[in-house]
Amino acid sequence: LFTPQANLTELSMQANNATSNNAIAFTYEKLRFEGQDITKPWQAFIDIVALFTIKVGARLLYQEDHFPIVEFGRDVRDWLDSGFLLHSDFIYNSVEWEEPGIVKILSTEGGRWHISAFFELYTEIRTFDDDAVKVVGENFLTTLREDLQAKFDIQELPTIPT
Repeated sequence: LFTPQANLTELSMQANNATSNNAIAFTYEKLRFEGQDITKPWQAFIDIVALFTIKVGARLLYQEDHFPIVEFGRDVRDWLDSGFLLHSDFIYNSVEWEEPGIVKILSTEGGRWHISAFFELYTEIRTFDDDAVKVVGENFLTTLREDLQAKFDIQELPTIPT
């Protein structure tokens, strides 16, 4: 059964083995389908949405309702499979928004990562190591897959051409 507890995903990872003030957290709640019926993969891709949040420590960096969580999950998955290994930037652009770079995880000169968002509530100055970023992404994907299967009987994130 899909319960509200399964719908709330809070994934955090200690960055740099520091205190929880440096933890990165991707969270979502209110996972829902905003359409008629899921009959085609693209419907799951853009019509399954959630209230999505990024926190660093206790500070709210970004929050968006009606966030296309499956589209974001697909992009995170693809980036972890290729771009992350090459230390390439992650720049999430949605087909639902005109604004570029809704969420960004950018490689820095020191081999670390900087997290930002187009509509961020403040500018995060800290950077994070590979482990902190990778684990947050992997845990986010694991839980998203579990929630999609439990609520919508979707076995895997859809692969939609970009």
